[in-house]
Amino acid sequence: MSTLLLYWVVLAIILLVFIVGRGRKSGPLVIGYFFSLSIIYVPGILSYTGAAAGTDNEWLAELGFKMVLTGLVAFLAGAATGYALEFKPKQAKVLVELDERVTAQFGLLILGIGVVAYFFAIPIAAFIPSATSLASAAGLLIVVGYWYYLYYAFKARNIRRIVLGLLSVPLLPLSTMITGGFLGFGTFWLLAICCFAYVVSKQKVAILVAVPFLVYGGLSFSVAYFADRNVLRENVWQENTDLSGGLNTVFGMIANLEPLDINQKEHVTMLLERLNESVLVGTGVANYNYGFVDLVHGATVPLWALIPRAIWPDKPVVGGGGDLVSEFTGVTFAADTSVGIGQTLEFFMNFGQPGVIIGFFIWGVILARFDRALRRGLDDGQLGPILVGGLCGAAMLQPNGNLLEIMVTTVASFIVAKTFLVTLKSFGALDRDGRPIARMRKSAFKGNVSASRLR
Repeated sequence: MSTLLLYWVVLAIILLVFIVGRGRKSGPLVIGYFFSLSIIYVPGILSYTGAAAGTDNEWLAELGFKMVLTGLVAFLAGAATGYALEFKPKQAKVLVELDERVTAQFGLLILGIGVVAYFFAIPIAAFIPSATSLASAAGLLIVVGYWYYLYYAFKARNIRRIVLGLLSVPLLPLSTMITGGFLGFGTFWLLAICCFAYVVSKQKVAILVAVPFLVYGGLSFSVAYFADRNVLRENVWQENTDLSGGLNTVFGMIANLEPLDINQKEHVTMLLERLNESVLVGTGVANYNYGFVDLVHGATVPLWALIPRAIWPDKPVVGGGGDLVSEFTGVTFAADTSVGIGQTLEFFMNFGQPGVIIGFFIWGVILARFDRALRRGLDDGQLGPILVGGLCGAAMLQPNGNLLEIMVTTVASFIVAKTFLVTLKSFGALDRDGRPIARMRKSAFKGNVSASRLR
């Protein structure tokens, strides 16, 4: 297992140094997806290097993690290709400096709408056909709002805004825990925002030095969370309860926090139960290799399922990730257990290893293109590419989600982005180029000056 972990470290270095690097084309999506995907596989593999893991499922975890590494190689190749593609010739531009107060206000506006959508609109939207998808997509404005706010804070070197923004990020996983009883959503948001801060920061070495300590602290808290998550959900899901029950449970987790020890049985058990998706992937691969199951050739994404329920009220219910996992691996789960199939297993169960390679390559290309759109919008001050690239890309940052749900959320994200843009323009908040009205142009740069000279 140590050798496989070393291979993963090499891939991470290739991503950070050669693909992301210091390039202005890169953004948070590719790097965020790489590490979000790694969260659900790497801690489990790390656990096998200690003395407490045992070897019951180790061969399945090894088989599955090899498939994950294959997918990550293809993903990095796709990302490098996506960043390198040029569909439009470079044009001379007018350098635009946005007013710092306006960028702060717009960032908070986007963030605020996302908060309202996720924490208030989604529960109500459950009663309206197809509205949940739109509300979920609008909830991703939380992430895009943070990106927008932090980008211009870093650009202006406003230390106060940077510190306030980053210190508030841990509130995201805290909020999803005390309102819904789940750590995952908030963690993926936190990771996407931290990856963005890394991309735009000039202190990359200092950040990389701090990362191992932050990861160790995060895994230590994860062990405490997994131990008490059932108690947390009982407190959160009770009718007529307030936030104090969930909050007290979270504070109890923090108070009882122990440093992670991969030689301690209780700690390793928690990691192997929830952050060891390699076993499920390995079980699926083994079942196929032994002839117990057949590939489904795209059946996990039936085209009819993309028709909105608002148009087709009697549309059959599509099985979730847990159903797909059980069908291909034979592993059954309790009715109240949330199981994500993840792209690795779903690509494999559709088309085998070629499906993993091609699927992750395409995933990398798409995320890199959304990254470029996001960075172009941020650099040029145009809100359109920021919303479209940011929202659609954020919808794909679901490493344990199933493809159908991700496709629906991505389409909904595009609709939300365009609707938001039209609304802002109708209120006169944006000019015809999609920039905030309050701005200052550096007219001295007008003329035939190449874009590279202005960057």
